[in-house]
Amino acid sequence: KEWYSKADKGVSSTVDEDLLSAALFWRTAAEISDSAKMEKPSSERYLVLPGTTLSVAQNLCDILNWYADFLEKQQGDDYCSEGFRVLVRSELDTRTADIPVVHFTADVSGGESDREAR
Repeated sequence: KEWYSKADKGVSSTVDEDLLSAALFWRTAAEISDSAKMEKPSSERYLVLPGTTLSVAQNLCDILNWYADFLEKQQGDDYCSEGFRVLVRSELDTRTADIPVVHFTADVSGGESDREAR
C-alpha cells in the first residue's frame, strides 16, 4: 500500500485547497499510469485529500473513470504504441466519512501478458 497526502508535499496553506487537491489527484493518476507502464505497479494506492470536500473528490473520481471508460470503448483491442494499455480508475474509500481518501487501481492489458494492479 502507498499513501499520499498534501502534507508530504510541503505546500503552503495559502493555496486554494480544491485546486491543490485536483493537481495532486491528477499527478497521482499520471504516476500510477507511468509506474504500471514500467511494470512496477503498487498493489494499492491511496491519496488523502484533507483540504477538500467529499463532493470535489467524488467529482474527480467520476471524471477519471469516465475517461477510462471512454478510452476502453474507443481503443477496443487497439493498444498504445508500447504494446499495452493502462486504464487508471478511482473511487472514494468508504472507511472515512469526513476526510476524502481516494483509492486508485490500474488495469493493464496487452504486452507480454495481461496483468492487473490493484
